[in-house]
Amino acid sequence: MSMMRVKHLLGLLLLLSACAMEPNSQYWVTTRTQMEALQVMLETYAVDHETYPPHIEALKQVAQEPSVYWKELSNPCSQIWPWLDYKAVLTPQEKPQPCALVYDVAADLKSYQIRAYNWELAPFRLTPYASDKVPYTLSGQWQD
Repeated sequence: MSMMRVKHLLGLLLLLSACAMEPNSQYWVTTRTQMEALQVMLETYAVDHETYPPHIEALKQVAQEPSVYWKELSNPCSQIWPWLDYKAVLTPQEKPQPCALVYDVAADLKSYQIRAYNWELAPFRLTPYASDKVPYTLSGQWQD
């Protein structure tokens, strides 16, 4: 193995270890906070419209005018790798991206689920410990 290849691998390992999700890491806090901010925006929308938005762009359009409950979301991994154009929120049909939230709304727009991916594209968990196998999700259901 060439010295250049070894340096490249060591650099990649250093980058990945620096990005490891720990309970108090900025990544972990930011992802959880953004999931909760998205949930608040979805619930606010539902109070006004009695359904959840069909997609994030519909939420953004309504939440920006005339009311101002839209909170700009960003992908925490874009801070780690700024040259990559990661989206903050994906639809379930889109290819997974590191640190992205997924907004999955039911066809009748009466329920939703928010989940996220970690930097390894595994489901985001409430705690980073291997014993915790349950993905962290937020959900809501509108009752007529």
